[in-house]
Amino acid sequence: MGHSLGLPHSGWVYYAYDSPWDIMSSSVSATTVACGSYFSRNSNTTKTLNCSEPGDGYNASYKDFLGWIPALNSVTTATGSSLITTLEADSLPLSSLAKIVKICISGVSCTGSTAHYFTVEARVKGLGTTSQYDNGIPGEGIVIHEFQGNRPQVSGTCYFNNQSGWAWPVDSTPGDYDSVNCNAGGRSYPNYGLYNAQWSAGRTYTNKAYGFVVQVVSRTGSTFVVNIGPRKRLGQLVSH
Repeated sequence: MGHSLGLPHSGWVYYAYDSPWDIMSSSVSATTVACGSYFSRNSNTTKTLNCSEPGDGYNASYKDFLGWIPALNSVTTATGSSLITTLEADSLPLSSLAKIVKICISGVSCTGSTAHYFTVEARVKGLGTTSQYDNGIPGEGIVIHEFQGNRPQVSGTCYFNNQSGWAWPVDSTPGDYDSVNCNAGGRSYPNYGLYNAQWSAGRTYTNKAYGFVVQVVSRTGSTFVVNIGPRKRLGQLVSH
């Protein structure tokens, strides 16, 4: 369905379809139930038909691209500016709170087919129908994506094809995937790759290349206070 709406894949950081934060990458299920059966002429047996409830929705940058996030719920800042705002979990019904912060890169287009910017969104689960479409995500917290409309195709040993997408998560725990042997390196789920890429309260993402930081100041229920600004002004709590 996402491709029919014009969306490409997302993720492709460590291996193909490696992001559990967007259904355009690693599609995860909240629940799976047996909903019927069918006779397979290939195997000459009756097989169970399983039906799954989607467990990860579209990331906020893709929702923004589709026009699904009203202007009231979208906040835009720049790498040289300062901002403190409260983000409400992406899957929750719309309120007056922000669903996305878009961080435009100074001197780089923030709109159009060559747009390049960062997005900040909040993700929670376990609230029944209130958090539907995110009830299968591996963890809770702030998820940061780097969006690039003309992102080059990705290839390498751990990719079975050379596709790519516009949005790929910024990993809060880099180094916990074995990119040489293309496996988790003996780590248990969700302690590897992008499955633990969320940023929890008290942590800070520092982007040295573009000179800005994102501090996750606090969490209250399904809302997160984030402080975004120039690296020199905000300093560092935890640097990645």
